[in-house]
Amino acid sequence: MLAQLYKYRWQYVMILPAVLLLFLFNYVPMAGIQIAFRDFQIGSSIWDSAWVGFQNFTFLQEPQFWIVVKNTLFISVLKFVFGFPAPIVLAIMINELVSAGFKRFVQSVSYLPHFFSWIVVAYILQSFLTLDGGLANDLITKMGGEPIFFLGSESWFRPMIVSSGLWKEVGWNTILYLAAIT
Repeated sequence: MLAQLYKYRWQYVMILPAVLLLFLFNYVPMAGIQIAFRDFQIGSSIWDSAWVGFQNFTFLQEPQFWIVVKNTLFISVLKFVFGFPAPIVLAIMINELVSAGFKRFVQSVSYLPHFFSWIVVAYILQSFLTLDGGLANDLITKMGGEPIFFLGSESWFRPMIVSSGLWKEVGWNTILYLAAIT
């Protein structure tokens, strides 16, 4: 054992700064987490503050909190159910294309939204789905239907979240699956 330590002593010396930095920046700040469980007043010390336990966590007793948790978990499951197979299916479909030029075009168009920021995606969604002048509602009204309040309707909230994330990321993930296929 001691011979092994001596044999690799320079590797340990080279690893030591990284371990020290990891400890300094990742573990030492965890002492500050205690503020959440203490009656901390600005200007006083963390260590002088009285311990109050979970008294600061009153949001856990709010009924809205558990609704938010349920919605978050449900949306995560929906994103997984639709977001996992979609790039695989698209990658298989692109892989079956015969024309190499059209294949490259479809790849480029499908992964371009990955490089948009979420602010740009939100603006695109707003411009397409707004009640006054949105492309989707214009088409719906021209076909004789009533406009739908996509961005403010409670029933459309989850589909909008899932579909916008799917539209933004499906192309990038497709590229990864296409690389694996080829």
